[in-house]
Amino acid sequence: MSDDESANRMRERSALNTFVLYPLLDTDRRYMTTGIVGLIIVALVGVSLVGPAGVALLDSDSVDTAFDVLPVATVTERAHSIGPFTLRETDREIDRYAR
Repeated sequence: MSDDESANRMRERSALNTFVLYPLLDTDRRYMTTGIVGLIIVALVGVSLVGPAGVALLDSDSVDTAFDVLPVATVTERAHSIGPFTLRETDREIDRYAR
C-alpha cells in the first residue's frame, strides 16, 4: 500500500474510529494508549452532555431530584402535550367534557 492510499484511508475514517476503535484493536501498545485515552475522552464528553439530571436519574434514591434539576416548563410541556394541544388547552378540554 502506498503512502497516498494510506493517507486517503485515514481521511475516510471518522474521528471515533481513528482515535478509539482502531487503536483499541491494534497490537501496538503506543497505538492502544491512544485508543484508551480516546475512550476516556468520549466517556467524559458523554457524561458532561448528560448533565446533572442524567446523573440524578442514575441514582435510584434520588429520582425526584432529577425533576428538580430540570426546568419545570420543559418537563410539563413535554410530558403533558398531546398533539397540537398545550397543557392549558388540554385542561380546558377536560373541564368542558367533565361538565
